[in-house]
Amino acid sequence: MAKVWKTKEVAAEFQVNQTTIQRWIKHFNIECQLNEVGHYVIDENSYNKLSYIHQEVKKGKRLKQIQLTKEEIVIEKKEKMVPASTLDERFHKMLLQIDQLDKKLQEKADEVVEVQMLQHRKEIDDVGTVLEKLDERINYLESVISEKENKIVSLEEKMNIRKNKKRRFAEIFSF
Repeated sequence: MAKVWKTKEVAAEFQVNQTTIQRWIKHFNIECQLNEVGHYVIDENSYNKLSYIHQEVKKGKRLKQIQLTKEEIVIEKKEKMVPASTLDERFHKMLLQIDQLDKKLQEKADEVVEVQMLQHRKEIDDVGTVLEKLDERINYLESVISEKENKIVSLEEKMNIRKNKKRRFAEIFSF
């Protein structure tokens, strides 16, 4: 059975919009089947034509400049074999890049932690300063209250002394 593609699949492979594929099909009158819901079903021949159009558009040609003749449509389906040494070299380079990225990430994380620690230290110092001021204020208020209490006590004592004097004086004149 021959391979068939949907418009969405071809568009994804060519990295273009689905409407671009539909426009190419209509512009070049490429024969395509329609499925039951009215979407294009693209066979291999039509796929090859669309691939050729895509290659020409990538070269910078406009649709009016592209001619679809059988001689011009060349299908490149060669599978490229990459030597194992090349793959090993690329893999090694990729591992080195990953290591470098990991080191940079660790450094950045360390910097972030350092900044956070400095910020926390500053906040702790600020809280300590506020606590010292509060302690000074409490001590001041306690001394003021203590002075006031002493004055009140001394006033009460004076009042008691006067009352006692009045009683004694009253006792002298009373029988």
